[in-house]
Amino acid sequence: NREVAKLMSEGPTESEVTAAVNKIATGVMLGSEMPLGCMVGVGGEQLFLGTHSTPDDHLQRYLAVTRAGISELIAECDLSQVATTTIGPVTSL
Repeated sequence: NREVAKLMSEGPTESEVTAAVNKIATGVMLGSEMPLGCMVGVGGEQLFLGTHSTPDDHLQRYLAVTRAGISELIAECDLSQVATTTIGPVTSL
């Protein structure tokens, strides 16, 4: 895939990182406004990690994501080895 090759060679753009961080941060904040959303997050973290964080803790971690950090992670992973699964009739990908 050309987009994966481009991501591996050039990394994400600053605007792509900003858009992704803002989208996820918005979801964190909207989810934390509903009791069920907040409790599912707290309960899952307690169950799987043995600890819990506040929505603000999660938000701060997402806001700390940088283009350089993502580029470092991409360099450690071979994104060219991917699988695509489809359901139904597909003529091309």
